[in-house]
Amino acid sequence: AWAWTGVRFAHAAVETEGCLAGSCDGQSANFLTTAAVHITHAAGWSFEDCEVSAVGGYAVWFDAGSHGASLRRSL
Repeated sequence: AWAWTGVRFAHAAVETEGCLAGSCDGQSANFLTTAAVHITHAAGWSFEDCEVSAVGGYAVWFDAGSHGASLRRSL
């Protein structure tokens, strides 16, 4: 298990290629395929008292195959 406490994630780039190619409507982020913190196929990850800012897209994404993950008291 991995535990992240009090970590600040900031200033990540956002993917825009799909949207700029014409596949988004400007009102949703459905073209995004990742996040500043993107966890896949992992078990037991926890984030507590963390901050994600200025990332332009999704902050935290527990994706396919992830289980037992948590995000608590975080911004």
